[in-house]
Amino acid sequence: MITYSVLGIMLRKKCPLACAHCITDSSPQAEGMLEESFVFSILEEAVGLTPVVSFTGGEAFLNSEILIRCILKAKALGFRVTAVTGCGWVRTEKHAFLVIEAVKKAGLDRLCISWDQYHLAFKNGWKLQAVAKAAWQWKIPLIIRSVITPASNNGKDSFLPDLGEIQYQTEKIPLIKLGRANDLPEEDFFWTDSPPTGVCGVILAPVVEYDGRVFACCGPSHYAGHHSPLVLGDARRKSLREILLKAKEDPILEIIALLGPYGLFRILKDRFPMINIPERDRYSSICDLCMDILNERQLVAKLREYFMEKDGKSFLVAARMMKKFTEVNKKECHSCGS
Repeated sequence: MITYSVLGIMLRKKCPLACAHCITDSSPQAEGMLEESFVFSILEEAVGLTPVVSFTGGEAFLNSEILIRCILKAKALGFRVTAVTGCGWVRTEKHAFLVIEAVKKAGLDRLCISWDQYHLAFKNGWKLQAVAKAAWQWKIPLIIRSVITPASNNGKDSFLPDLGEIQYQTEKIPLIKLGRANDLPEEDFFWTDSPPTGVCGVILAPVVEYDGRVFACCGPSHYAGHHSPLVLGDARRKSLREILLKAKEDPILEIIALLGPYGLFRILKDRFPMINIPERDRYSSICDLCMDILNERQLVAKLREYFMEKDGKSFLVAARMMKKFTEVNKKECHSCGS
């Protein structure tokens, strides 16, 4: 059964920036946002289902007063809280300091800055410096999350302005060919000629979007068909708690978390050899494979059929055991210094 690592809450779609790689297609003209009362209600429904909530966008900091109240509510309910920003909201260095001070006092546990070559195009490096400096002064753990390309991956954070003594962790995510990134040059992607392997961590991080729809992951599943397992439901029509509890028991989503979309691909290939499975000449990421499989009604039906059978249930148990064994083995290696 799935254990959620974090629940994303997309406060609004609007963003001061319109980055060329934006998977959510956010921009200054984008419309749609969650009402504050609705955010409070979904936070209450998420208690016990995830330890962390992350406020994101668009740009979560566009209305810092709303963000602060949402952080206060989340902390009162016992969540650890993170927020994601592209820093486009900053007016002055003092403005950045005051806003970061306020979110720290509200209880923000971690700040994630999205920054890469596409953010750099707006020549807002000083804004990142201002936000990072404020986070450092207020002792907020800082993550800088960057979408990378084959070219940018060769240089060490060459797109970052000088941050001096400021300490931060980095997260690097390969560019995904969805949203506005569809129009980017082919050389910006990490292409593979065969169905890509690798597990998916973000399937454990569902997101409530600006319009109340709930998806199994941030970004890619927004482009899934309405019948896809990646589309979990609509929190305006059904309790978020019910939606997330049902998704926790979905074997298709769990296999993606344990083995990646390639696990589903192999099941279909091995168990249903007569069924046509879409295959591309090349793939830009594991998301391509995931979307190709889960957007096909027949393939989803076959997977559901398989997991209802004894063999499918045994396969799922074996995948869980392998995951647990791998995690235990890693801990033992770390403890002995290997």
